Amino acid sequence: MRESIKRLVVAQGPQNLLTAISVLRYEIQSGQNYMDTLVIGGTCVRGFRAEGMREAIKKVARAWNWASIVDLTPMEEQFEAVAAKDMHAATHLLSQAFGKYIPDIIYLTRNWQPINECVLSIFRRARKVTFGDGLGIIDSKVDATHIPFDAAVLFLPIEEHSHCLNTTPLTIVPRTFFLRTVDDFLKANSDFTSYLEEIKDSSQQSCILLTTSNMTEARYLQLDQEILSYITLAVTNSHPGDTVLIKQHPRETLDQSRIVANLLTKKYKRKATILGSGIFSVLPMECYCRGVYFQKVCSCISGCYTNLKYLYDYSCLHGLPLRSYQCMEENTRAILIKDYILQWLIAEKISQWDGCSRILLDWGKSEKQIESLIFSLKKITSHAGKSMAFQVIRFDIMKYILQLMVQDQWEFAHQFVSALDSVPFPIKDVGILKAFLWLMKGQYQQARTSLYEELKNFPDNAAARTLLAIPPLTLQ
Repeated sequence: MRESIKRLVVAQGPQNLLTAISVLRYEIQSGQNYMDTLVIGGTCVRGFRAEGMREAIKKVARAWNWASIVDLTPMEEQFEAVAAKDMHAATHLLSQAFGKYIPDIIYLTRNWQPINECVLSIFRRARKVTFGDGLGIIDSKVDATHIPFDAAVLFLPIEEHSHCLNTTPLTIVPRTFFLRTVDDFLKANSDFTSYLEEIKDSSQQSCILLTTSNMTEARYLQLDQEILSYITLAVTNSHPGDTVLIKQHPRETLDQSRIVANLLTKKYKRKATILGSGIFSVLPMECYCRGVYFQKVCSCISGCYTNLKYLYDYSCLHGLPLRSYQCMEENTRAILIKDYILQWLIAEKISQWDGCSRILLDWGKSEKQIESLIFSLKKITSHAGKSMAFQVIRFDIMKYILQLMVQDQWEFAHQFVSALDSVPFPIKDVGILKAFLWLMKGQYQQARTSLYEELKNFPDNAAARTLLAIPPLTLQ
């Protein structure tokens, strides 16, 4: 009889665990036995919501057969306090929780939570697999101060930094494995499945899904401005009498969802309901959308945007009202615009993705390479005409300009966009990029003009029309 392979998974939240279970399923080899251990930690939740987060993770865990579950949440505050001062001491503290246990393979992501680096340090001899953040955003940090991964097993292989997957063997997992995990979760949690049946009637009518964030807790906005953001987004995309289902952020602590639901119901005559209560409120949107169809999905800022596009082909309406945007600090404004740009870019890449190659968000392109791109565009235009140039190079232009924005090279991005005016035909989406650049300068009228110019050249550009009617940057 073959010896069982011991696999260890670190789960920081319910969605994180759904991804991990899907990867475990994909990596099963015929005839091989496995002993899988789940470690719950790095949840980044405190106070009264911590228990709900922990129980939601355990609820998702029912979708898999675990040999054991190690719950580190009771010691998280102590662990993170030690880690803030001394990572070596934190690693030693965490190692005590594992005792003599030694896994053959460890599965985890890499983000700002110290638990990941500590687990990598404790089990250096194990095969180290990253399943990415979300469904696969990968930041493998190939510098000498970080322990490298032996493999990346991802659904969406999105490189956050240039060439980070060049040194890490990549396996791309078909989305069917994730959907099967969600189905197994639904089968193992009949109470949640029954709840989905209850809300299906609402979703068959004119119904939108509004996801909240934790922008006040993150110090992006004051609470009143955060509430205004959700109200604006919901009212802009619905009519009196419509149903608005609100999915609260699992790390929301100031009752934002309840305040929004009350205002939408009493002042704006919407049928507003908060999705779930208790543990259900912490379960990820990937589970809700498997059982319920929503006419629209709206979000001021949310990590589920990419996942819902990939799994269910939802195009989320994403943004902030202008008044909220103007109240932000300049650096916060830049952070959010970056997020919108990234989500927009990733969504476009997913639409064009072949399912078997890396999705590169390579922010390392040089000024010389970008200047070369303009030259190439003009050359192709002169020899092949408008149609060929549009097909060959338009998306590269969009990608490189967005890369400049994400690198905070706003002035050079503006020069680059302006240089495109010398091209003898309009290029789709350039007006949108101009609008983003004007907004960074606080020039709202110019941003509006750029979007109208885009629609004049490309009347079917839904993105430009959306930006005029909905935030980032509601221009009203």
